[in-house]
Amino acid sequence: MVALGKKLSVLLPAAFVVGFTRIAQYEKRDGWWTVFRMDWVLWFFYAILGLTILEASLKDFEMGNWFNGLSGLILIVTIPLVESGKGSVLAGKFQWRSQEI
Repeated sequence: MVALGKKLSVLLPAAFVVGFTRIAQYEKRDGWWTVFRMDWVLWFFYAILGLTILEASLKDFEMGNWFNGLSGLILIVTIPLVESGKGSVLAGKFQWRSQEI
């Protein structure tokens, strides 16, 4: 039953957000649809990914798998972030953050 709850907590919100975002972005709808063309959608997926990895890492720590738990925490910290240029992140103008050497 726990596995079903985990699947529903990740898949249902993601499915609704992805569905509404695709409709708002590609059909260029106005009104309340513009909410789904903002950058919060991308951050929502980062949060879902981070929470899923965190949950698995905490289970690993409980079971004594310290290396796996630590690896999960490192993954959360090192998720590559996307920043928006002059347009929306969802408009296809992705720029990966990199440091100048």
